Amino acid sequence: MRHETAPTAHLLQALCLFVLASGCAFDFRHVLNSSSKIASIGSSGCPNVMRTLTPFAGGDGSASHPYLICTAAQFEQISGHMSDSFKLASDVDMTGATHSAMGSDTNRFEGTLDGDGYAIKNWTVSSPAQLDTDPIALFHTIGDNGVVKNLNLQDFDLEGNNYVAGLAFTIFGEVDEVQASGHFKSKASVAPLATYIRGAIITHVTSLPGTTVYSSGDGTMLRDYITPGQGTDMGASGLISMGNNSPLRRAQVQDSINYANVTWNPTGYTLAGWIHTAGIVAYPAFGVDLLRVTNYGDISAIDEAGGVASLFESATMDHALNFGNIQGRDYIGGLVGWGDWGCSVTNSYSAGTITGGNAVGGLIGAGHQGLSTQILTSATYATVRARSGAAGIAGTFYGTMSDVLAMSSVAGTDPTSDIVAGVTPHSGGTISRVVMNERQLSNANSTATSQALAIFDFWGVTASNNFYISYSTLPAWTESYSSAIAEASVSDSSQYTGLDFSASGPWAMGSSTKYFDGSTHPIPRWMCALSGVTCN
Repeated sequence: MRHETAPTAHLLQALCLFVLASGCAFDFRHVLNSSSKIASIGSSGCPNVMRTLTPFAGGDGSASHPYLICTAAQFEQISGHMSDSFKLASDVDMTGATHSAMGSDTNRFEGTLDGDGYAIKNWTVSSPAQLDTDPIALFHTIGDNGVVKNLNLQDFDLEGNNYVAGLAFTIFGEVDEVQASGHFKSKASVAPLATYIRGAIITHVTSLPGTTVYSSGDGTMLRDYITPGQGTDMGASGLISMGNNSPLRRAQVQDSINYANVTWNPTGYTLAGWIHTAGIVAYPAFGVDLLRVTNYGDISAIDEAGGVASLFESATMDHALNFGNIQGRDYIGGLVGWGDWGCSVTNSYSAGTITGGNAVGGLIGAGHQGLSTQILTSATYATVRARSGAAGIAGTFYGTMSDVLAMSSVAGTDPTSDIVAGVTPHSGGTISRVVMNERQLSNANSTATSQALAIFDFWGVTASNNFYISYSTLPAWTESYSSAIAEASVSDSSQYTGLDFSASGPWAMGSSTKYFDGSTHPIPRWMCALSGVTCN
């Protein structure tokens, strides 16, 4: 990004010499505070001749002349001006700085912080052994009117027992063009950007390659509405831990990317609550919209893990991509671990290797609650491996599924493996126009015979001729549930008008290039532009 240029130091030096020589009384505050350009001298935009008479490097805190920040000490002064405007005039090095999250639930940052492409860097926190009573973050809460933009959070190394985040504990306002890198570790909720968003508008945020996020899951969340020790939901994520709507609006996360590897590795699996683990937002619930988001990070958890979201309730996902490897125990999905309460996944895609114990799917681990989960116009090329309930699309599914392409490799993992299916082992609701071209569908590792080409158990599924099997020959296995095979083996291409599988058609497989490392990933051609590259 382009940084604002400033006048040279010579003009200000001449002014100083003139005033001193004349003996005149002169108030420099007008010069230093009324114009950020006069105060911003030197190649970095920071004063190198004299000190200003304010806590900042220049400016007056207005939108047109924001306070300028060059040092960690100046950054700390934001806490006394929570409704003003600020701009970084150079990188701010936090090496050795002692910083507590600025503000509180009631004293929120309602101003604007423009990083101007500069970085806040080298912030290190290693919390004491006792339970933290405050979150670790630059800001405690960014309010409804607060804006943070054009900022790099560079090489942070944060460790705490409670909430840990790079930018803020809670965000109500707007964040745009923010990048984060480093290592983030907690015993509870943790994420490089924020642990909680409510009605926030988050756009163009990225966790950079090499970033790691880790939660041991054995901490206690401290909030005024949570009783310590009683257990609650927590989140470990590459960008944001948890989110929902606010009285003003739904929360939105758009045009954002995660490269961080995220791990939940409890020291003892006795937690009363849950750690939701994902690449973008671990627990988006009741009013969160995810649009054009991509996960490249590897996600490792116990239960409920997804490349984009873990527990996905009353939320929407559109044009989401996952190329990361996802592993855990139960309810593990390429995009979503557990979908619930009217959630929808549309125009989305997942690859990578998805591994778990039970209810493991190429797109969703489990879709539940009142037949309300939706998967529409999406595809998967995942490699799915599970002990039981392995499926190309969803480990279990109750809802609406339409225009979905399954090209997964699906298999059981051990001699006790049971129920392997191309679409989903258990289903209720409406399923139509599902196309299967499985690269592999095998229960070869298991002595069990419960395997189905499409759906193993039909629990009230409506519509007929709802699968198009594009195998040249059906896989050879012994299926004890012959009715499932008969229902699933419909091959009627007339049901699939508009799904063009020709070599140059939108449903043909191309490949996209993974950012930074140059590796390629198979992807339907209609999704290529959404991944930011051209299919070959």
